[in-house]
Amino acid sequence: MIHEGNGSYGNTAKGDWCRFEWKYPGVTPSSSGTVNSLGDLDALFSMSDPSYAGLFIVQLGTSLDSFPFDDTQACSIQHIRHTELMALKTYPHSAQSAIAHIMQYGRLM
Repeated sequence: MIHEGNGSYGNTAKGDWCRFEWKYPGVTPSSSGTVNSLGDLDALFSMSDPSYAGLFIVQLGTSLDSFPFDDTQACSIQHIRHTELMALKTYPHSAQSAIAHIMQYGRLM
């Protein structure tokens, strides 16, 4: 289950965890202060915990309130770790599968 809001997700079976930053249509881009804070947190987690898989900034094509949330929705995801952009991918559909893949494997599909 994906809960609306930013936060952490831990995969206890795999022993790793990651952070999510959710962006929805109509949400203004983050200010430079917010981006710097996200980078600072990512750097801190990356240096202090080897089980940290990174920060995933998910730009959804719809609000999570717009159920059913499934693979008909689009999304764009940035994977940041050690303050570096590891990957950026846009999914014209498959939003639910893309997010589930991150939660299971700690990386983009």
